[in-house]
Amino acid sequence: MAKIGKCSNRVGCTLAYTGHEIRFEGTPICPECGEPLTEIQGRKKGSKIGILILIPVVFLVIAGFGFYAAQRFVTRSENSEKTNANPQATDTQADNGQKMVEGESRVPADVLNEAKQLTSTHLSDSTTTSANTAAESPSPESKQTPGNKNAGNPPENRASPNAGGNLPTDSEESVANTGQKGPNSQKNPLGETSGTPAAQETIDTKPKELSSSQLNATKEDVLKRIGALPKMSESEKSKLLAKVETARYMQRISVVYFTKGSNSLSRSSVEKLAALFKEPDLEEKMSDPTLVFIVAGYADTGGDAKLNLKLSDERAEAVTNVLVQDAGVVNLVRTVGMGGTDLLSGKRADQNRAVEVWAVIP
Repeated sequence: MAKIGKCSNRVGCTLAYTGHEIRFEGTPICPECGEPLTEIQGRKKGSKIGILILIPVVFLVIAGFGFYAAQRFVTRSENSEKTNANPQATDTQADNGQKMVEGESRVPADVLNEAKQLTSTHLSDSTTTSANTAAESPSPESKQTPGNKNAGNPPENRASPNAGGNLPTDSEESVANTGQKGPNSQKNPLGETSGTPAAQETIDTKPKELSSSQLNATKEDVLKRIGALPKMSESEKSKLLAKVETARYMQRISVVYFTKGSNSLSRSSVEKLAALFKEPDLEEKMSDPTLVFIVAGYADTGGDAKLNLKLSDERAEAVTNVLVQDAGVVNLVRTVGMGGTDLLSGKRADQNRAVEVWAVIP
């Protein structure tokens, strides 16, 4: 049986140099140079076997890709036909008088609208019934006793003897803040727990001038509180006391009324108070460097006395901050917490829940 070999003598043999394959039978010798041949028959057979195995594998891979592509094409065609069929079914239902609502389990729109109307009507009836029941149920405060026909009703507006207007009643404050009428509707954790009317937050920019007796009573009250201030040194107290005692000019510039338990002002009140101190006549008075502003804060008589004193001081601080930060006042400003009015002489009834700004020229 013939075999195949190659000559390895590349220097002196042309057949070896060109890589020519040589058939031989018997002894493997190069016919040109006589050198031994290297047999390659085994490797040729192995290469052919590998090629024969690779061909069917490639064929199977190509067939698999073809089958997958055909399946994808058929699936897409079926989905496209279903998509085109859905609008036709929707149009047919619309022609029959029933519109379908998207995203709501394909329930007819008229059925859903009717159900929503029934639900809203039921809720409205329930709310009305609850409101009527609450209105008809009498509260303990609203029960009238013999001899007191106005028991349980909000008190009438009472004009302050020293303020330039009426103090709002508790009923008015409740309507302004919560839209509901009722006594003591605003809770106060700091004190002021009495049942007196809670004034709405207002600013009196033109308070009524005090009589000489009222002015002297105010001086006495302020002097009393200045002497008890814990934050002020004795030297500062002495200077301030002297200015108040010997004041040749003392005028109440503004009165700020707070709601019950409140120690802060709304933005509108801040703007109104700041605008007052920018008026020309007041700016002319503030041009005197000796002018001092005394900001006296008050609380009502209800609740704990110490807490009310703290609350009155916080109210005075809130007004002082407006004068310095928003109105740009450069004159000396002193805050005095006056506490509840039962701690004072009791000659002025309009000091509850308020802050007074006094201009003092020694």
